[in-house]
Amino acid sequence: MRRGCLVPIVPPISRKEESSKKQPHKYEAILAEADSHVHHETIDELWTLLYSGVFLSSRKKRYWVDEESRGNCFILHARDLKIVWGEDDRYWRWIPLPESGHPEIEIAELLNVCWVEVRER
Repeated sequence: MRRGCLVPIVPPISRKEESSKKQPHKYEAILAEADSHVHHETIDELWTLLYSGVFLSSRKKRYWVDEESRGNCFILHARDLKIVWGEDDRYWRWIPLPESGHPEIEIAELLNVCWVEVRER
């Protein structure tokens, strides 16, 4: 007896279905603040742009949309935050983030503190 498998046939997503996807919260206002001009002609180009992300605030922040949840995501550079005791090697270690493609981006690793205070600069 020959066994086979069933493969569900899923029709491609139409432009109408694509445009009806949950829109990220205030994405238009966020994209308006992008470091470089954001241009898209189709809804597919818009979603590709949102998933890949853009830089904000002179490359001090990065914004993108999570593909699964369609939620807004941001990266804030740790060096642009005021971290109490942040320059004290007993409490914090600064690690370059080579996969970012930008050598100036570092991660702040907490080593040992009894309280944490982080503020905007």
